[in-house]
Amino acid sequence: MVDDIDVKLVRGGMITGRVTDADNKPVVEVRVSLQPIADPQNPVRPPVPYNSQMYQTDDRGIYRIYGLPAGRYTVSVGFSGTEGILATGSRRYYQRTFHPDATEPAKATIVELAEGGEAINIDIKVSSSADTYSVTGHVIDSETSLPISGVRIGFLTVRPNQDRPAPFYSGLTSDNRGEFKFDGFGPGHYGAYVSSENEGGEFYSNPTYFEIVDKDVIGVELKAIRGLSLSGVVTIEGTRTKDMLAQLAGLRVSANVMPTSGAQINGSASSSLAPDGSFQINGLRPGRVSIGIFTSGSSVKRPTIARIEHDGLGVSQGFEIQPGRSISGLLIVVNYGTGTIRGTVRFEGGSMPIDSRTFVSCRREGVPYSAGGQVDSRGHFVINNLAPGSYEVALQLVFPRPQRPIPPQKQAVTVTNDSESEVTFVINLAPKEGGP
Repeated sequence: MVDDIDVKLVRGGMITGRVTDADNKPVVEVRVSLQPIADPQNPVRPPVPYNSQMYQTDDRGIYRIYGLPAGRYTVSVGFSGTEGILATGSRRYYQRTFHPDATEPAKATIVELAEGGEAINIDIKVSSSADTYSVTGHVIDSETSLPISGVRIGFLTVRPNQDRPAPFYSGLTSDNRGEFKFDGFGPGHYGAYVSSENEGGEFYSNPTYFEIVDKDVIGVELKAIRGLSLSGVVTIEGTRTKDMLAQLAGLRVSANVMPTSGAQINGSASSSLAPDGSFQINGLRPGRVSIGIFTSGSSVKRPTIARIEHDGLGVSQGFEIQPGRSISGLLIVVNYGTGTIRGTVRFEGGSMPIDSRTFVSCRREGVPYSAGGQVDSRGHFVINNLAPGSYEVALQLVFPRPQRPIPPQKQAVTVTNDSESEVTFVINLAPKEGGP
């Protein structure tokens, strides 16, 4: 049982105003963007609440954003010319404009919001709207030149001084004649491609690039290539409980492919598991493959991959799938961890500032991600659902204002299933001689 948990409620603030155009008419149903300004004296702050409806103007051009923590903000509407794919659902858009009428971020008026306060009349006047443009194209089979329907279309935004184009998931599919059309592009350089992501099917393509200047683009042709597949079975390592077996149905297997041919985009796709634990991932391009396991439901138990085998031999992440050679018979062994790390943090020679934060994380050897959390007011922390193995536990102190730097503290600990591993950190806050 955990007791003495105190929760302090603070009344949130509100920012409200009206958005009008060059003719002083209300700008209706436009999204308002709120950007907190970083405060070096208070790096840890409550998050800004998200409610999509309150970030949109009503039929009078009025917006109200409430529940905000105290701080400094800029408020804007519209899009910048560098955002590329705007996808506004409209053939026109407004240039990004900050309160009160600045189109450059440096000239924006900063809104100061006190705790529980109200900032009213934070009005924005936008200039005349600009046009967006559409792209129309079609998808054909690279071997037969016949149209292909029902494949997913992805887009790329190509920006100067950027190593790789930025992908944009459109949710668009080709129609029964293999054709597609997408509205909402600003002037710029782009690419379109066939994607197998998000159950996109068996095809992929290399990008076809185009430029938008001041009119719609038509005739973009995408040559779809039938992709490779990975198939196999996911099983659980060690003792299998009914609870663990039931959770297999909520897992998905993902494959991320790093092309070896110099292609500018990665390929990725995923598959849900059949009741017997089998899977098949389609539409992959050749390259080096990394396998991932994730939950598609609300389960808090996150499995980790213990090992991958093919034909009885161990396979490391980054194995290669070669052109024309799909891979079957993969065995992915996962581990549902039931181990726990429970720890205590003690401070000696002083006390932590009341608004400081202490975070803890742990990383298992050979696993690219970590788990963790925040240390409570009593100096206790607990990290659950860990797979067996050797972990590095790291403690990080975050201060609201400049302090004598304290480097992250680290300890090694071994975790086993159905048991708790304890760790204790002792932090000396006493001032050093000759220092602050």
